[in-house]
Amino acid sequence: MDNIWIAAGLAAVLSYLIGSINFPIILSRVLCKDDVRKHGSGNAGMTNIMRTYGKWIGILALIGDSGKGTLCYLLARWLTAALAPGGEALWCVLAAGLCGMLGHIYPIYFGFKGGKAVLFIAGYVVLYDPLTFCLCFAVFLVVLAVWRMVSLASVVMAVSFPIVTALTHGLLGGEMPVSILFAALACLIVTVKHAPNLKRIAEGTEYKIGERSRY
Repeated sequence: MDNIWIAAGLAAVLSYLIGSINFPIILSRVLCKDDVRKHGSGNAGMTNIMRTYGKWIGILALIGDSGKGTLCYLLARWLTAALAPGGEALWCVLAAGLCGMLGHIYPIYFGFKGGKAVLFIAGYVVLYDPLTFCLCFAVFLVVLAVWRMVSLASVVMAVSFPIVTALTHGLLGGEMPVSILFAALACLIVTVKHAPNLKRIAEGTEYKIGERSRY
């Protein structure tokens, strides 16, 4: 039993360090000799880097930031198997996911100023809960197609995450309380980080796909 908490602690620390590897910042510095946080919304995320430097560097950021989410999930599972064979992995998975998110938002390597963790969460949940990921991603695509705002689609997807988790786990079984706790915390983090975007949406000034940036 003690070993599972050791695994969870290691997963939390290592996932925070992995989450702190912010690919938009690294790519803008290495490829563009710049810092994406000096431009546009000031956010170190895929949307801002794509709007600032172009779609190909944005695609690289997407792969990197979602990939580290997937890596943190695999790390949590591996630590559980290595240190606590047969132990319950969900608390280890929860610790890794939350700390990886915090690393992405507050990266220790980049002055604690990072992104909003949407891609990290997506990369994490695609393995953690594939069915929920597919349903939430469908919500994202519908909102994006109708309103053409990545920020709005991200927030609606985040809000749908705990709701869809409750529905899928309630119908199909599983560790519902832990899964909903993770989804609810992820929803809260993403929504709070998008507060400036929500304000601009209310004011009618938020950037839409295909428009010139208003920043």
